[in-house]
Amino acid sequence: MIAKWVYEKGKADHVVKLKQRDGKTYVLVNDYAKLRELFGCLLAEVQRIKSEGDFAAGKKLVEDYGVKVDPVLHAEVLGRYAKLNLAPYKGFVNPVMKEIKSDTGEVTDVVLDYTEVMPIRCCVTARSIHFYRLTINNKCMLQDELKEIRTQLRLAMNGVVSTSMREKGIVYKLNFGVPLPEIKQIAAMHKPDSELAEALWKEDIREFKILASLLQPADEFSFQKAVQWVKEIPYLEIAEQCSHNLFHKLADVENLLLGLIFNVKDEYARTVAYLVWAELFKEGKELIAPVRAAFIIECMRTVAWTDFGASFKEKQAAVKAMKFYGRQSAGQARQILTGFDEFPEFMKTPEGRKSIMI
Repeated sequence: MIAKWVYEKGKADHVVKLKQRDGKTYVLVNDYAKLRELFGCLLAEVQRIKSEGDFAAGKKLVEDYGVKVDPVLHAEVLGRYAKLNLAPYKGFVNPVMKEIKSDTGEVTDVVLDYTEVMPIRCCVTARSIHFYRLTINNKCMLQDELKEIRTQLRLAMNGVVSTSMREKGIVYKLNFGVPLPEIKQIAAMHKPDSELAEALWKEDIREFKILASLLQPADEFSFQKAVQWVKEIPYLEIAEQCSHNLFHKLADVENLLLGLIFNVKDEYARTVAYLVWAELFKEGKELIAPVRAAFIIECMRTVAWTDFGASFKEKQAAVKAMKFYGRQSAGQARQILTGFDEFPEFMKTPEGRKSIMI
């Protein structure tokens, strides 16, 4: 169709001619620039037909140029091809594009490598198609599982709880009001999976975010991903669930703690740090010296420094962490209490007296 269209459209300017020599037909291109322009015009017309849904024009294009065959020329082509004794197949080996980078890693050029042979190209193509099919299948399976989770949450929804949370300022795009024990039961019906957890976390749905913290495998969750999640935490409940279900289980949890406790920009960073500390202390975990020192100093700053401006939720989380730290041993309890000796005025306040109960 393409060849016949440009041949007919370029006839007046003799862009392409069919020449006879020794009883054979050959194609002679007289004007490559004009031929390129004709290809562009045909491409534009095909795009117009597709974009506008112009069925009549599409039908005319195919019937005029795509299905009518010159029987004489067709017979000649078949006869000439038969002498080659070749199977009617073609193969294309596309060049491999390789980046050329400078010492600083900047891409300075791209070169084409034509050394790849057909068998290797076939293997690469087969792997690509297999990967594509797996990707499509995985996406379909993921969407099916998300639909199943929505159905399970809908069956367990509690409108009273959802309304109560909304009235208290806890507003999500969707909140089923499902109690935590039932959310955990739903999580138990699904296999932990990073892709599923990531898809759940992206949605502005209360239960989805909690399920994400339950279904994300800790050994597949990086320090950088944890920091990103902390930035995206919308409410204290999610901070508590992420800390309890996931963050404190990370292999590089101490690096995470140091990164969060000195982060005063993100609303929940320091709160999450204290919540994670509390989880670690409940399990009897011991901290390396730099992390332990940071914990003591930052607790004093959060709870006792009146000009620091810590939020109420941050103070609550710090007091909780201090309690579990102090319960590990009498020495650690004295360590916390001794720190408050530097703040006698604070110890006279209700918060200060509460800290003595560690």
